[in-house]
Amino acid sequence: MRKTLASAVLSLLAAASLMGTRVEADPTSTSSTPARPTIVACGFPVTAATYAVWQDLGGETGRLGCATQPERSGPASPQGSSASQALFASGEIVLHASGPRAGQAFAIVGCFYRLYVQFGGASGWLGLPVSDSQNTPDGSRQIFEGGDMRYTRAYDDCQATPSAGLERARPGAAATDTRPLDLYENVATGDRLSVASQRSVEIALAAGYRRVRSQARVLSGAETDAAPLKLYQNEARGLRQTLATSQSERDALAEGFVFEASQGYVWTLPRPGAVALKRYGNAATGATWLTAGSSDEADALAAGLAFLRIEGYAAPPD
Repeated sequence: MRKTLASAVLSLLAAASLMGTRVEADPTSTSSTPARPTIVACGFPVTAATYAVWQDLGGETGRLGCATQPERSGPASPQGSSASQALFASGEIVLHASGPRAGQAFAIVGCFYRLYVQFGGASGWLGLPVSDSQNTPDGSRQIFEGGDMRYTRAYDDCQATPSAGLERARPGAAATDTRPLDLYENVATGDRLSVASQRSVEIALAAGYRRVRSQARVLSGAETDAAPLKLYQNEARGLRQTLATSQSERDALAEGFVFEASQGYVWTLPRPGAVALKRYGNAATGATWLTAGSSDEADALAAGLAFLRIEGYAAPPD
């Protein structure tokens, strides 16, 4: 059973005094808040509760590896909980600072951590972890405020699922019509573009793009928890981008792109059977691709693009 915060603090501070481990004031505290005792992990100060979890996982030679920066306050979760975060080479430890689990720390490692980052971390729909990763007959599972993650050993695959309160109907079950989102490639430059409107298809063809395959089906009209999928273009650089998140839109505007056309709508939260639309980019060229599945992602990585963020979710292609 995990130690309580009080006992963990006392035992770790006693061990620190015997072993010569340096104990410091919490770097996230201010003059108006009491300092929390911290212990150094690989040269970076972390709280005693975080240190206890780190040691349980093997310390610097364990699953998390060494700390990469001091523990610090993180963003609030959509559920209103606050926490501090300690980043390590292979994951992070989240220490609840408020709410019903205040004082409890949980580690996120492996593919759960990679997926957690993709979904926005503590400020994303998953929120804060509320349990450790637990072994299951076919893999493992970890529970979060907004849902859970499951690892299936047979497929070496991680999936995240919203809790019942966040789930909606299955893709295609809604009354809203859908339209195909197709992948086009410029045969001269190798650039790729995802479009769904007939007018955008005509523009792409005129610009030298040719259809590669269908990626997904997007909503034709607005729906609850859906965001517009937009096409932006930079005429001077000969580039186009398909995006849905506000951060991608801000990035596009800052790089001289202008809005060209709407392509439909995509869900902002995952749902059973939906395809994740991931944005990959090349900082040197400014090119970005919207991927939908492992084949698209492999092509993006082979072309030297790096993962940026998830733009939304769409129904699978017919």
